[in-house]
Amino acid sequence: MNKLSMGVFRCSSVSEILKYIRTIHLTERRLNTAWKRWKAKAMTGLRREANQKAIDLLNSLVDGATLTDEQRQILAGYTGEGGIGGSVSEYYTPKPIAEGVWEIMKLYGADVGNTLEPSAGTGVFNETKPVGTVMTATEISSVSGRINQLLHPEDSVQISPFEQLAINTPNDSFDHVVGNVPFGGRDNTRNIDKPYAEETDMGSYFMLRMLDKIKPGGFMCVIVPPSIVSGSNMKRLRLRLSRKAEFLGAHRLPTGTFDANGTSTVVDVVLMRKHPAEMAEKIPLVDESTLESANVLWPTFISGKWFEKDGRRFVHGTQEKGFQGRMRFVPTVRLITRLLKRS
Repeated sequence: MNKLSMGVFRCSSVSEILKYIRTIHLTERRLNTAWKRWKAKAMTGLRREANQKAIDLLNSLVDGATLTDEQRQILAGYTGEGGIGGSVSEYYTPKPIAEGVWEIMKLYGADVGNTLEPSAGTGVFNETKPVGTVMTATEISSVSGRINQLLHPEDSVQISPFEQLAINTPNDSFDHVVGNVPFGGRDNTRNIDKPYAEETDMGSYFMLRMLDKIKPGGFMCVIVPPSIVSGSNMKRLRLRLSRKAEFLGAHRLPTGTFDANGTSTVVDVVLMRKHPAEMAEKIPLVDESTLESANVLWPTFISGKWFEKDGRRFVHGTQEKGFQGRMRFVPTVRLITRLLKRS
């Protein structure tokens, strides 16, 4: 007989049983909360230690040095400052999720060619890229950018804001684009890219300019906050994106996907295909109602209802009552690729 059964057996009334069970559940919840806090604190300490070790090594290396396997491992252990009191933009992508993105790209034959990564961190997409892919990456952090350059000398890694690449590189230059779209405001970099200087939201800017930079028919597979696909706040962005590319689908990854990297937020993996050149030329000449009828401006996507309708089976987790968008973690990298293959 377990502890719960023994406690219930000792109770003399239904009310005592209910009170006992509530006490047990409350104790378990408190223990679970305490465990999560301890785990987060321990993880923060480990990340800071690994980050400092990587920075110390980085500062000791001379130009042209050949890295040992141990040195590569130390540098790859740098996870940015997100979630440990530093930059709110440095929440780096877990390796299994990057692998899942490449698997999705492979399903569409988009895993070869010159692929752009405009917020590359230390290079998890470089590290997991398939054979036949070369990367052009930008990274605003000098520490992360230098580590990426050392770990992936075969790729072009620029230490600069994405805006700098955007103004120096013609549109339609890259085959495809992948990445983890940063979020927040653009206070410090808005004026670099004059045509988009009025775009104050970083995530919106990145998605729009990423599409500009890939070739017609190219694919964009990116990790974004859930507000990009769902809700009414980003309707204008969805309209603008739809004029540039076709929304093919998304996967909602639950709370816990990025736990090890400092955030428990829900994220979506979004796939879009840039319109063919001929179609892109015609879209500005067609009225909005015609574009809606042709599903260029797909109402289900534009309204922010895609996950509630067509995309229900691509929500990988169960929503917790009382907190919109917060879901229990389910490890689903392989499931993601299988579901998208069937869609």
